[in-house]
Amino acid sequence: MQIPQELPQFKKEKALLIVSGRLGMDFYLANNSKIKKVKSFRFLNPLKVYTDNEGHFESRSASIKGVLVSGSVRESQKQRLRQELFRKFKNNLDPIIKKEKLNKLYLFAPDYLHKKIQIIIKDNLPNNLKKQIKLTIKGNYLKSSPLDLLKMIKNKKEVMANKKIVKPIKKEAGKLYKKAIKATGVIKGRPSKINPYN
Repeated sequence: MQIPQELPQFKKEKALLIVSGRLGMDFYLANNSKIKKVKSFRFLNPLKVYTDNEGHFESRSASIKGVLVSGSVRESQKQRLRQELFRKFKNNLDPIIKKEKLNKLYLFAPDYLHKKIQIIIKDNLPNNLKKQIKLTIKGNYLKSSPLDLLKMIKNKKEVMANKKIVKPIKKEAGKLYKKAIKATGVIKGRPSKINPYN
């Protein structure tokens, strides 16, 4: 698919966009103003298999009123699903890394998955790619189109660029701000180590 001009074009780089959700992943390759899906996998939702409280258990005691212990097999299914997701992710990532000469990685993953996915990525990448995760966007964007993903990358880069530009108008304003920060730390009984302009 051709990338519109207003979105990142990836002319001098070959980027892999990894989009993860709870029930699957998509892998997109962006290069020379084009983006294409190179791999994808999905799982059926095991939580929808249960129509009632199958797998739920409770334990009671004759001498004590109420429920002492309760639980569900569903929790272990969530853990198994995550382990299977990570296993399939690793199996799908390896051939892409070997086949393509990647420069950058962009990760779209829910908050509860992104750290583990980053660990797997860093464990499986060659040394020259380990620091090439350029952007992580938290959320479940598995159903988003590739162009929507590129819009998110563009917006996030613009926000990050604007944060770097903000500086005090004059040097004196910066000095006064630093003194105020130090003073609040001393008043509270501990010196402040915040240095916003370095």
